[in-house]
Amino acid sequence: MSSEPNWDEVNQDKESKKLAVLEHIKSRCTSSSEIDDLRTINSYLSNGSEINIEILTGGLANYSYAVSCEDIKIFAKLSFPFAQLFPDKPCPLSRTNNEYTMMKKFNSLNPSLVSTPYFCDDVGDDMKLLVTQYSPIDEQFGNQFIDGSVDKRTADKIAEGLSRLHLKETHIDELQFNIEMKPWVQSLTPILEQILDNLYKADNSNRVAVLAKQLGKDKTTAALHAYVSTIDESECLIHAGKSALVLFYPCTFVVSII
Repeated sequence: MSSEPNWDEVNQDKESKKLAVLEHIKSRCTSSSEIDDLRTINSYLSNGSEINIEILTGGLANYSYAVSCEDIKIFAKLSFPFAQLFPDKPCPLSRTNNEYTMMKKFNSLNPSLVSTPYFCDDVGDDMKLLVTQYSPIDEQFGNQFIDGSVDKRTADKIAEGLSRLHLKETHIDELQFNIEMKPWVQSLTPILEQILDNLYKADNSNRVAVLAKQLGKDKTTAALHAYVSTIDESECLIHAGKSALVLFYPCTFVVSII
């Protein structure tokens, strides 16, 4: 079982990596860039404007930042070969390349529905930097999910996007898409079992624990067993990115909805 990270150290690390993220993005902001936002930032910088970077909330498997210059704002996510919650479990960086690939595919199916992906580059020896258009939604959807709230504007667009994705023809070679993530996902089953057990502790009164206690341990255990029995399947949209069609982690995917 992985131990809880030292969150003070995580926050310090997130802060220390801001410069590397900012410098790499600046290097991509050229007058010849194919991306409008990056060309505009280059123009602003050439005229003496400053570029700023702000740490965003979340990021257990990555660090996320908002980068801005004058009226232009872009989203940046720096990922590593592990997740902060499970640093002893290797999590391949190919997931970030695949996320970029799927964002492009999703964007081509329904232009303007999701934030446009700009680039996905290597940073240092063991990091990936994904940069996209910044979503103008009021709150990150991952936070909405945690809070138990629903933004109907966002929900409608997610439904529209998923329906278009389901209508897309799937090729047999796509069944191997992001297969590198399978060992990591499989390794989390004992952790999920522990999380379920913790829901039944007497002093746990959060809304998920309340729901679990209403359902009863037999039903939550059955749900976990059903999950484990299908963990290697590749025929549907799923959280962990093993699907033939899509790799989005929920917070990344929905945060990109415009």
